[in-house]
Amino acid sequence: MKFNTYKVFLFAFLFCISIPMYGQKANHSLDFSLPLITFTDPQKIHEEENDKTVFKHIEKLINAVPEGASIHLSVFKLSSKRIKEALLEAQKRGVKVHIIVDYGETSHEDNKDLYEYFNRKLTRFYQFDNNISGKAIIHNKFIICSMVNGKNGPVSNVVLQTSSNFAKVSDERLQDLIIFEDAAIYEGYLTYWKIMEKLGKANKLNEFNYFTVHNPAKTIYAGFFPKRKNGKKYGKDHVINMLDLIENPSEADIKIAVSKWDEKRDDVIDKLNELSDQGAKIDIITSKENDDETKELIKGISDNIELLGKKTAKMHTRYFLIKFREKGEMKYYVLTGSQNLTKRSLRKNFEVMLVINSEEAYQKYLENFEAIKNLKL
Repeated sequence: MKFNTYKVFLFAFLFCISIPMYGQKANHSLDFSLPLITFTDPQKIHEEENDKTVFKHIEKLINAVPEGASIHLSVFKLSSKRIKEALLEAQKRGVKVHIIVDYGETSHEDNKDLYEYFNRKLTRFYQFDNNISGKAIIHNKFIICSMVNGKNGPVSNVVLQTSSNFAKVSDERLQDLIIFEDAAIYEGYLTYWKIMEKLGKANKLNEFNYFTVHNPAKTIYAGFFPKRKNGKKYGKDHVINMLDLIENPSEADIKIAVSKWDEKRDDVIDKLNELSDQGAKIDIITSKENDDETKELIKGISDNIELLGKKTAKMHTRYFLIKFREKGEMKYYVLTGSQNLTKRSLRKNFEVMLVINSEEAYQKYLENFEAIKNLKL
């Protein structure tokens, strides 16, 4: 039997290069160490350039999840083509992919094709309408992975939390992202996802009960919203709870980079005014897109206010930095997640707020805060 040498060579060449490409994708390892904290570049966003930093780390995490592991994801908007493709590729290589996204008027344009795109191709895929109220949404922005191929070997119980939607315009805004390994916090997120699945399938998301978890060292806390129990609003505002920890306001330093506020969180505004009057240093960066009444209330808290938007960098961050002395020791807290400073974010939306007690994390967020503040507006 005779063979065409050229055709055999061509077939062998194409066959050989195709396998490593697929294998590399399937067996990819993270090229960064955990924990990771990163941001879109403030200067690029200010100059109206796209910054794929957050999206690239989301893709890298998904691509590093090995066969047999699981991904649970919940996000408000999911329209990034590359992230959707990465999720399908993960399922194809044997990862069990579970997704919950919002099904509402404000997310419709980004999520309208998802059912057709993912239908019967993933382990679980749901689009739920938050029935707590007409404008309530599933505003989460997280991914948890039971295992990933880490830079130095397998890593279990990995959590990704970001301010960013997985949507086309999200790389045009100021965003933050944190990825870390923690068994207790991972289990909290997993429980939250499963509760949403159970209640959403029964059209009973309005029966959700708020809960919190923390790791054994109490360096990371997670609050799972809305803050309700037995169908009604429940408990004190968690931001007030954090600010109440400040014993000596004159030594406290509070920095806030939250894009959306509303006057209905007036108790937070009142508490910040009280702390400012007692000598706390307060710096605020927020969006010009807040209504005029709210902006006036914010301006009343401090002289150190920056308003972004329109012809300046567009905000989408939601973090607090709180530094104060407790029993003679300086404490450094970062509050971050998906939650705006609005009443709906507190009482009606599905959101996650992380509280991180870490000077290292604080300093990284502080660098981002100062970089935003120092933009030539």
